[in-house]
Amino acid sequence: MDKLALPLKRKYAEEIVAGTKVVEFREVKPHYGNRIFDKRVMAWRDLHVEDGNVSNEDFDCADPVRQVRMIHFYDYNGTWSLDVSIKETGIIALDKEGISYLNTAFNCHEMDDALAELSSAGIPEDERPLLFYFAIDSIIKN
Repeated sequence: MDKLALPLKRKYAEEIVAGTKVVEFREVKPHYGNRIFDKRVMAWRDLHVEDGNVSNEDFDCADPVRQVRMIHFYDYNGTWSLDVSIKETGIIALDKEGISYLNTAFNCHEMDDALAELSSAGIPEDERPLLFYFAIDSIIKN
């Protein structure tokens, strides 16, 4: 997938332009999953999930997340837009490992408070939300 168009609050667009927001997040839900997951890879994984002949390494190589290269952000009123290039698209869990990856790979601390809230509420890691992340590379058009 080369391009994706997503609505965004102006506040977040301004943070991207200022360089303080380096990753955009969307919850893994069917609306976004239908646009981001590669249906052929998902079908292959579903077909072979119980297959003892397919190794974990094979599943790791068959990543169903299509890499987005550009996002066109816009507001619902059509009064502004922001085009950015994306250096990495993926999925993280709101757990220590996922947040640590964001911290290390992108110096992104936007989800640190969310992790602290989930942890203090005692929500088990396997019940926490999954998020698509889009690591912003540069601004194409402001």
